[in-house]
Amino acid sequence: MKKGGEEKSTQEKVTLKNLTAPIKIGSFKQKNRMVLAPINETTSGANGEATEQCIAYYGARAKGGAAMVITGAIMGTKMASDFVWGRNLYCFHQGHQQGLSLLTDRIHYFGALAAAQITIGFGRMGHSRDEHMLAPAPTAGLPYEISQECDSHGPREAMQKSEKARTFIIGQMTREITISEIQSEQKEFARSCQIAASSGFDCIEIHAPHGYIEHQFLSPLTNKRTDWYGGEWRNRKRFLMEVMEQIRYACPGAMVGVRISAEEHVEGGLTREEMIDVAVDLQARGADYISLSDGGGY
Repeated sequence: MKKGGEEKSTQEKVTLKNLTAPIKIGSFKQKNRMVLAPINETTSGANGEATEQCIAYYGARAKGGAAMVITGAIMGTKMASDFVWGRNLYCFHQGHQQGLSLLTDRIHYFGALAAAQITIGFGRMGHSRDEHMLAPAPTAGLPYEISQECDSHGPREAMQKSEKARTFIIGQMTREITISEIQSEQKEFARSCQIAASSGFDCIEIHAPHGYIEHQFLSPLTNKRTDWYGGEWRNRKRFLMEVMEQIRYACPGAMVGVRISAEEHVEGGLTREEMIDVAVDLQARGADYISLSDGGGY
């Protein structure tokens, strides 16, 4: 009995030893293999600024021992910020740099790397304060809708009191984002990533999973375009690959990662094999790591 307990204890120590061992990603060395995964903690200010509450939140995670702290999704363009449902950090002009610098200083003080998870936007999952605005997305007339069975009890209970609560489970009507807008947004996004790097972030993580606009371009369920950003698989990959190329060029000294969904788990949606192909293409364009999420955000 004692011998079995000793073996179990030894196995646990080996696992912990691996977890606490340093690892090198790109040119950056992490002190261990523990990373704070990104989550929209909604502690930023109403205008996307880094509040003391936000800074303290991430600082505490760095103090707790994480080797890299990744923020929740930062809005990387002005257009993206127009469709924020709750609160997210912003990074698309120099005015955001002071707060973001205070954030990275706090993370670095406790010995962790700082990673900015950043996105071009929500697409069909957006919620503008102006309900009459059309959300820019790969395809027009295709807002998302979450079934009540798949949502939490809060919205369902609220809908019994007010029709307004339906905005929790239904997105805004969409319009097709134009090619000129795509190119403009990509350039602005690359500049925003440069601002993030200048603010002290060691890593840029492109946010492209579970239903954000980068994901929507990949999926045949949400991309019904007939131009060079839609249709066949290589065209649906084009948007994300162009983003990857521009960020790698704009931020040559930063670690660059990409968060993607492993698959969509919906009939006719993205498969694991397709997402492996995406990961290989991203690596070929300079991605230092791939972070896996899952699902499609329906």
